[in-house]
Amino acid sequence: MATDELSLYVEKTETSSKLALKINDFSGPLDLLLYLISKHKIDIYDIPIKELTEQYFAYLESARALNLDIATDFVLMAATLMQIKSRLLLPLPTDKTEDMSDPRQDLVFQLLQYKRCKQIAQGLQERYAAYCYSIERPSLTKHDLGLSVSTANYLKEEQCSLDKLLNVITTMAERNGQMYQNLSEKLRYILAKEKISLKERIKRIYHKLQSVKQLKFFSLLRGCSKEEKITYFLALLELVRRQLVRAEQADFQTDITVYKQSDAENDALEKTAIFEDYQ
Repeated sequence: MATDELSLYVEKTETSSKLALKINDFSGPLDLLLYLISKHKIDIYDIPIKELTEQYFAYLESARALNLDIATDFVLMAATLMQIKSRLLLPLPTDKTEDMSDPRQDLVFQLLQYKRCKQIAQGLQERYAAYCYSIERPSLTKHDLGLSVSTANYLKEEQCSLDKLLNVITTMAERNGQMYQNLSEKLRYILAKEKISLKERIKRIYHKLQSVKQLKFFSLLRGCSKEEKITYFLALLELVRRQLVRAEQADFQTDITVYKQSDAENDALEKTAIFEDYQ
């Protein structure tokens, strides 16, 4: 509508009183129809076309009585309603080749589209009202984020190798594969809703460290969902808290190296305790 509220007024005489509505308050015939549907609590998917047509014409007559110019769009919608009403009054065709669709279908689709557009427009208007006077925070510089040391100066030549490059490429490929997998795979994953066990992730990290001196944490996350990655990280934090492992990270953007603690006696006691805690 052109205004925030409907401009309604009551025109009273000695013998009667009637409620009239200004057509100019509506942005178009669909706006008027949505108002009538909302006011009379009509099911938009099962419109009683006879009653709706009568109400629509009543408003047009009110506008004409007030000498208001009626836009062509309103008249065209009136003709459309009359056509739909006429088709509903006709007997159903016996020939299956003829059109058997509900004549109201196109109108319902237009109303739903228009209603959705109005909701989006209202949402944008509310966001504008809420944030139009906000002042955006300036972007943080590399120095503000603690990134003053360049990567070129940080990495030494001996730290770079073909194996590390291949490892990074493989990790990126798997990460992108998870990010851009097709919709059907995502739906299957969502519907499956795999229950991720913290105890199992703790065991997996701990058992991997029995055969190797150190473990790269990112290697555990390959092919994992977001929920699994979070569970792995919680498992690592719990193992560090129990002092069963030691974790080191050179920079917040680098991988985490996990080491097994060497105290065998305490290790056995803690191992038993932590696995019992997460039964």
